[in-house]
Amino acid sequence: MNISASRNPIISDRIGFNRRFYANNLETVFTPTNDSELVDAVKQATALENDEDDPGVRIVSGRHCYENFVFNPNSRKLIDCVGLNKVGYDSDRGYFVEAGASNWSSFIQLHSLYGKTLPSGSCYSVGLGGHIAGGGYGLLSRLQGLTVDWVTGVDIVVTPSPGNADLLHVNKSSDSELFWALRGAGGGNFGAISRFYFNELPTAPEKAEILSISTPWADIPDAETLGLLGEIFYDFVYLDNPELDPFNLGLFGITKFNHQLQSGSNVGGSIDFLLQSVNPDLEIMDVYSSLFKELKSLGIRIYKRPVSMYGQSNSQGENNLMIPSSTLQSFAFYDAVQTLNGSGTNQYGKYKSAYHKNYFSPDQYEPLFAGLTEYPKYNGDPVDMSNAWVQADSYGGIINTIDPTTTPIWQRQSTMKLQYQCHWDSSSSPIDTPNTQLDEVYINWLNSMYHNIYRDTGGWPDPYYSGDPESSPYQGCYYNYCDNELGTNEEGTESIDFAMQMYFGKVNYERLLAVKKKYDPHNILNSSQSIPLRT
Repeated sequence: MNISASRNPIISDRIGFNRRFYANNLETVFTPTNDSELVDAVKQATALENDEDDPGVRIVSGRHCYENFVFNPNSRKLIDCVGLNKVGYDSDRGYFVEAGASNWSSFIQLHSLYGKTLPSGSCYSVGLGGHIAGGGYGLLSRLQGLTVDWVTGVDIVVTPSPGNADLLHVNKSSDSELFWALRGAGGGNFGAISRFYFNELPTAPEKAEILSISTPWADIPDAETLGLLGEIFYDFVYLDNPELDPFNLGLFGITKFNHQLQSGSNVGGSIDFLLQSVNPDLEIMDVYSSLFKELKSLGIRIYKRPVSMYGQSNSQGENNLMIPSSTLQSFAFYDAVQTLNGSGTNQYGKYKSAYHKNYFSPDQYEPLFAGLTEYPKYNGDPVDMSNAWVQADSYGGIINTIDPTTTPIWQRQSTMKLQYQCHWDSSSSPIDTPNTQLDEVYINWLNSMYHNIYRDTGGWPDPYYSGDPESSPYQGCYYNYCDNELGTNEEGTESIDFAMQMYFGKVNYERLLAVKKKYDPHNILNSSQSIPLRT
């Protein structure tokens, strides 16, 4: 039996991690397990009776796309790379991971078989095809750089014309511009990726120390206190000089500005902070002791919470006040990664992103506080905001030692990477009749807070707003945290150009247009935010 031969889709083929989107017109599904089958699948999926048609080809590895790039009414043919999941070592080309492997499955094999690791993400089920092609960012990236900074070769099937497919191995000396584009400009733009190669990979740390604490919203009466708290956490990661002092690079911090919760007159919820250290020479307890004393002097309490990256903290009892000697958990590195691996359940969601060269400015504290304490309503009643937050991840370090044109990831001056997000459930389903009114309540809330925070630069973290990106405090947005509100192909040239410049910068975007024209000249691989084809 030819594994890649088309089969009829089932319901689970039509929907991904974000349950807002549904491919109701999907006709065929391909599940290749090797390069030959992938080439065959691309040929079949792109074949057309009429050359003017759009075959509606979509490619997935882990189904985690935040927007409707894959699951939408125009999607008719799905190439699911889940069967391309090998991880290993090639004597000629080095270590490799295939596009259908996940963050967790690849970590297990690289760590256990070779003592190596990728500086990639911590959501276990995210597929590497899109994750690495979009940049590959995780808790080791300040110390080791982005995953794309380590990629030395890529196997990819391109479509020179409908019904035709070529398997290419690209690197710095062969199809070098395509190789450049595949290290940050996203999956599903230029072809179907089969495998990534690495001449070398970072040696996995032996252990990690993890600190997980929370501050109750009851101790945060105003915007100034919220901003000050976050700034203390931000400084806690960077200590003195994050760019020049390698001593601090083994620290990675995540601050979760969770939405405030209320029950009657009682204020609940928390601001959470997680710190991972893989620096064996750093006495993290000494640093924490200083943090503890500083917050206590300000009347801000901190509590221990389970070591987890997701969900609101429940550790808010008056008797749980932390003392410095009980704050840390020390793990073997394998256990640390397993503990922090989580993606949450598939939900309805909306996401936005931003890169900051520094922490929030003081005039942004008020719109951040206002957004996190606002209670939007649906049919007159407040909606559940327990899964809404602004997440600030530490950035910089080794990432910022790479020239911004080396890969499409041009954000090489930032120290903070933000993800604005909210999740919700709905009694309706996109399979039947989606509850778009409820969706709009959450989406409008998130968009409003976001645009208010960046109101001084046109409502976006736009580095070109003042005309000089070097002097801007921002570096745009992250393609893997895609946001259709930035602009789409359907909305025209000006719209999609703004989105692409926010993701890749103007210089890199011009190169990507040329790569798209050469390797997908018929725009067979397209989405609402794919690299546009300019003829």
